[in-house]
Amino acid sequence: MKTITDDTTSNTLDQSLINFILGPFLKHLASFQPPTGAKAVSYQPPEATSLAYALIDKFVSLKRYHAAFELFQTLSDCGHVPPEAFLPEVPSPLAHDFAVILRSTLARACLHWGWHHRGVGFIASIMKSQDSLKQDLEPLALELLHASLERCSPAQFKACTWLMCRLVDPRCGIIIPTNTIHLFYSRALRVGDCESACVFYSHTRSRRVKTMKDYPSPQGATLTWLMTYLVGQKHDKHLARSLAKQVVDTSEPIPRYDRGRFIALTASQGFSTEARVLWERYSVGHGHEFVVRNAATMLRVVSLFTRRDSWTRTRPESRVRAPRVVEDTDEKKKTDYSRFARQVLVAFRESILPLEAANHFDLSALARGYFMLGEMAEGLRPFRVLIGRREIPDRHDINIALSAMARQSPRAACQIMDRMVDQGLRPDGVTFGTVLHEAIVHGDAELVTEILDRAREAGVSLSSKTMVSLIQASVAVGGGMDNERLKANVRQAWEVVRTTRERSAVHTPNVGKCCIVACLHLEDPVMAFNFWARLIRGKTEWGDREQRKQRRAIGSLVRRHCAEGRLDVDRARAMLLALGDRGEV
Repeated sequence: MKTITDDTTSNTLDQSLINFILGPFLKHLASFQPPTGAKAVSYQPPEATSLAYALIDKFVSLKRYHAAFELFQTLSDCGHVPPEAFLPEVPSPLAHDFAVILRSTLARACLHWGWHHRGVGFIASIMKSQDSLKQDLEPLALELLHASLERCSPAQFKACTWLMCRLVDPRCGIIIPTNTIHLFYSRALRVGDCESACVFYSHTRSRRVKTMKDYPSPQGATLTWLMTYLVGQKHDKHLARSLAKQVVDTSEPIPRYDRGRFIALTASQGFSTEARVLWERYSVGHGHEFVVRNAATMLRVVSLFTRRDSWTRTRPESRVRAPRVVEDTDEKKKTDYSRFARQVLVAFRESILPLEAANHFDLSALARGYFMLGEMAEGLRPFRVLIGRREIPDRHDINIALSAMARQSPRAACQIMDRMVDQGLRPDGVTFGTVLHEAIVHGDAELVTEILDRAREAGVSLSSKTMVSLIQASVAVGGGMDNERLKANVRQAWEVVRTTRERSAVHTPNVGKCCIVACLHLEDPVMAFNFWARLIRGKTEWGDREQRKQRRAIGSLVRRHCAEGRLDVDRARAMLLALGDRGEV
């Protein structure tokens, strides 16, 4: 009988087998009678009763209403459908539907017996058949859902996720209580289902749902847990930004021990506004040390704001409209970005004073922070402290020093790498990646090739971050690169994207954007669409102005190639449809 109820197909049940089993099964059910009196309080029906409930749902799905009603009548006669499951009157026109009456009655019976997830299944079956849920069933659905979330298994949790996504849809018009929302995220953390939590959060942040109800973000430990998944595995920059912005806008409290990590994750995605607000919010008052003294947080924030400062100085319009410029003692222009970066670094430095007592990791982080700000002399002081304590700098320290040197002269840093080899130190992927990144920034193509050859000879694998830098540099339009070379680089970049794991740092919208620009320059709509579909679709905000412009550019090129006969009409139509363009090819 359990095999029949577990069968996910709808038309393959052997009718003769069902007819053969159903008669004896009905007699078997009739032999069970619930006790009366005090024993009735703790009574739990046998497993056969639960199977009968599931079989009724199956029969209704197959439109075998006579068999379903016969089984239901047997359960009712033997007392396994409690009286309170029956409603005295039909409350809504929808409930005149036989399937809805049967399923809703059994759902209320499930609530009585404590079979909460079985009850959720009946509500889900109603939703699937009617595509909605009337208001009279709302209290029952929400009570069953909440109770099921308290004790559900990982598989049952996915079923609850599906139902919640349907309930919050405006077509259904049901508001899920806040305590149930928080219970959902808490259970997601307990069963380790990041994907379901992400799916539901994405659903609640859609415009259609937000017009009806602005649902809360996760809270407590689930907040940073979800952000870690969005950034580190899902690479969904749009949803990560939405979560960070919601935390800022609603002042959702972050647990003390998670504050530093949440801010670091926010900064790692380039969300400067949110990262700054959160740092300023939690860098004062009780528990401020969890943010101010967090080396990883400091490095992420300083790196973000020094990059923003550099971008502000170099962009053409900065000559006309620069953000809040002040003069420092060296008579150099400092933007608000660089001042904030220095504020974060100074706060970290003060939190680890005296430097002579600071641990090795904090001193290395301090040095790296100063190097990011371009203050070489200050960056060397922590290393002097280490040497004064007779602590031998490790490879991590050497890589930090190399990054500072490479920023000034990649070739000089490459010579230091040679000396490391002579001294018996084997450069690792970070060492090669550090010098390689700066060689790319300096536009030294010859040195880039040389470093890649050395890394290959040494058998060193480059990190995903290094691969990202390589791809972005190799597909950059301009710089004297001819189209044939650019075309080869784009094909090579696609092979890297195609063969790396989805969770790799290569699979990010920023990489996709660079590759698409190169494809549009080469007038290759197919490759542009491939990069968009693999790296951008579903990971950015669909309505963003830049994304709309990007999709229009790809669509326009698709149409032109189709008109010229260089692209198949059916393929062009499928690409345009995916891009959200429903016009004629």
